[in-house]
Amino acid sequence: MAVTFSAGNRWQGSDLVIADSKTFSLSTWFKQTALGSQVIANWHRAGISSSHGLSLTAGGDIAISGRNAAGTTILSSSAASQAITAATWHHVFIAVDLAAAEPVKIYR
Repeated sequence: MAVTFSAGNRWQGSDLVIADSKTFSLSTWFKQTALGSQVIANWHRAGISSSHGLSLTAGGDIAISGRNAAGTTILSSSAASQAITAATWHHVFIAVDLAAAEPVKIYR
């Protein structure tokens, strides 16, 4: 799916579905203007309090987290990444299957 971002670099759509929050993948490009702890993306299911987030830690690691509708943390993983540099485009692909022996795979 192609999207158009608003002037605030935000996008919202109703056609993105994460049915059970247990199996999904995410691919994104990002470019940081400064280094440090920052949110890259976050999303939630409308009407339900489950949410997920992708962030860059202060140490430069890629981290993903998630909570279910009850507010319980169901996903918390990070991976040391290659050097994240400011003003450079970076690509991240994350595959999540909470039923798998290795539930989160982060590729960069």
